[in-house]
Amino acid sequence: MKFFSIFLFAISLLASSAFSDVRIYGVWENKDQKIRLDILDGFKAGQGPILQIKEDGSIESGSWSEKNGEIKVKLGYNSYTLAVDSDSKVFLNPSYGDGVAFTKTKPKDSSQSVTLKDNPNAFIDKLISNQWVASEDGSTATFKPTFSSESGVIEYSKADGSLENLNSWATSSGVLKIGRSVIVEARASDNYFIGLDERDRFVVFRFLKKAEALVSTDITKQREEFFNQLLSGDWGTIYYGKLRTHKFRPIFGDLKGVKLTVQNNKLSANKVWEYSPATGAIKVGYTEYVGALVVSGTLALIEDNGDQEFYSRLSEPNIKRYTLGDVTELSLNEKSTAKIKQALSNQFQRDDYFFSFEFNDDNRTGFVHKWRSEPFTITGETFKDKLIGKAEKLYRVEDFIIFEEGKVFKIDVSPSRLRPKTNEEVVEDVKSQEKLKSEVLSQSLIVRILKKDGNTIDVKLPINDFSLVSNISIINE
Repeated sequence: MKFFSIFLFAISLLASSAFSDVRIYGVWENKDQKIRLDILDGFKAGQGPILQIKEDGSIESGSWSEKNGEIKVKLGYNSYTLAVDSDSKVFLNPSYGDGVAFTKTKPKDSSQSVTLKDNPNAFIDKLISNQWVASEDGSTATFKPTFSSESGVIEYSKADGSLENLNSWATSSGVLKIGRSVIVEARASDNYFIGLDERDRFVVFRFLKKAEALVSTDITKQREEFFNQLLSGDWGTIYYGKLRTHKFRPIFGDLKGVKLTVQNNKLSANKVWEYSPATGAIKVGYTEYVGALVVSGTLALIEDNGDQEFYSRLSEPNIKRYTLGDVTELSLNEKSTAKIKQALSNQFQRDDYFFSFEFNDDNRTGFVHKWRSEPFTITGETFKDKLIGKAEKLYRVEDFIIFEEGKVFKIDVSPSRLRPKTNEEVVEDVKSQEKLKSEVLSQSLIVRILKKDGNTIDVKLPINDFSLVSNISIINE
């Protein structure tokens, strides 16, 4: 058994020294084409990650491997060979055509590195104390712990500071999980974070700068400050590459309201939220979260099973904290028909549909209209429309029309309240709606006095922001 162990150890030494040309490690540049290569060592002998960084900051990640003395490089869909000319010069040769010469500008990363398996605490500290450039798209990645030191959120930002994406991260038993990716080997230094996933693909983050100190606000420990942040301004998430804006607003009370979700300036969803002081849980829609906190501009909500949901603070000047004073409440009864009609005088939108409320002369009855308008074109021999699709033939039988094998419509003579508009009418209606919207959004404070006979008197105050009011007194002169 002793001989067998020594034999295995000898094989291990041979394997680890199978590739001995460490001259390729470091930072290489071609100043003419303004391309930079970061060639790094991996977790096994004879292979590692490589980064190609262009002048515009775009990053392409790949890998290199050595076999029988030949170094092969894979960058995106392109394959190369790497030829070492000297300690300070290499050539990146494509499958065909001339190679590109690179000169070494920095030696191998000599900063102290820590591995997740050997020292998880030091590894996590490296992640969260620095900001990184992600190798996949060149975005800035910031690791933030949330409800424990071993899990949290990665916030990806574009070059202009806008939100690129949000993802979860967690460590357990020497393994790092980022979103759905499982990284089985991971190490971090002052210059790079390098990981190897379960499919033997490298994940590389390059050091950008030191991260700012994190400030955490917990809903159970700092409730007032938490809601000051939750109910201020807007929050963002990314859905299939598109920004969604979320607005938490108090509507039914200080601790109960509605989360309004807007995409491309269109309302796409709404959910009621409510906080329970008794349990410390906050419910959004049908989902109950047992914990909530804000970590330096990132909102994190956690379910009982450990699943987390994240929102990023959207930057805006003079972020407003919304209160019940920003909400107008109107009773839907016959005494308020004039005010109801005024409140519903705009054109409204939800998802892909428009809505309008038409009142009859009695102001108590009317119609709610729901419609959607999409342009169509007839080009060549094809009819094209988002609602109908493409069709080359139109059929009619009895009182039905048929667009090939797709949409079918029936001629209808029921009473209809809507009619097509001319282009001029559309322009005028837009101006009218903009004016109505401006009037609605220009809030004013009103003191409502209830008389003993049941009638009310509204007195308009000369200010429009309730936050400016510190005290209201009634003085008899």
